[in-house]
Amino acid sequence: MISGFYDDDAYMPYCALVHDSTCLVWDRSCGAKGNCWLYNKDSFRIRFFSLLAVFCLFSSLLDMKVWHLGKNVDMYKDYDENEYIRKEKKRLRKKNIYMREEDKNMREEAKDMSEEDKDMREGMFQKEDN
Repeated sequence: MISGFYDDDAYMPYCALVHDSTCLVWDRSCGAKGNCWLYNKDSFRIRFFSLLAVFCLFSSLLDMKVWHLGKNVDMYKDYDENEYIRKEKKRLRKKNIYMREEDKNMREEAKDMSEEDKDMREGMFQKEDN
């Protein structure tokens, strides 16, 4: 019941600018503008409902955007554990292939480094012999 009241109330925007712009007679006290005594009802009605129409149009556009973005969302999709396992195995296989290639490259680099180290040691021993 209360939410229905708030829903109906939400479509009635309050804007002081609409009220103040339709005032015909202002109260003046102490040299300052006070309350409005008389409104132009026709102008007030047109401006108020025009503002209401703009808010409703904006709200409808946002609703359409939500509908457009959310139409592919499946909130009730069942969790398929087998599909998850297949995807995870595929991901791990790709990672394993990459790791094997990295391991192979690292072994080749280590082999090259050990050969360079061996050449350097042989060069050092030859200098000591001379």
